[in-house]
Amino acid sequence: MTPEEVHELVSRWAKELGVYPKRVRFQKMRHKWASASSKGTLTFSVDILELPYEVVEYIVVHELIHIKVGSPRHNRLFRALLSSYIPDWQALQRELISYSSPGGVQE
Repeated sequence: MTPEEVHELVSRWAKELGVYPKRVRFQKMRHKWASASSKGTLTFSVDILELPYEVVEYIVVHELIHIKVGSPRHNRLFRALLSSYIPDWQALQRELISYSSPGGVQE
């Protein structure tokens, strides 16, 4: 996957969710695949570019929902929204966990 493809996913899902991040960036991250700041910046580990499309899509939607709900928490509202947009998110989360942490993605 390319950074441009991730940007396209962000744009498509941002429109679907009605949220518009102020900035999207990529950097080396040691312990996270992605993060959403309270100011609306999405930061993705460069390592997500090695992950399958469906897993990257899950990561994108996950972070956009954090912006939508205005909280870093994974509370009931967060999980309900995630389930409504990505019904199989739990399987995708398990798949993501099967990869090593950012900085050492397993083949």
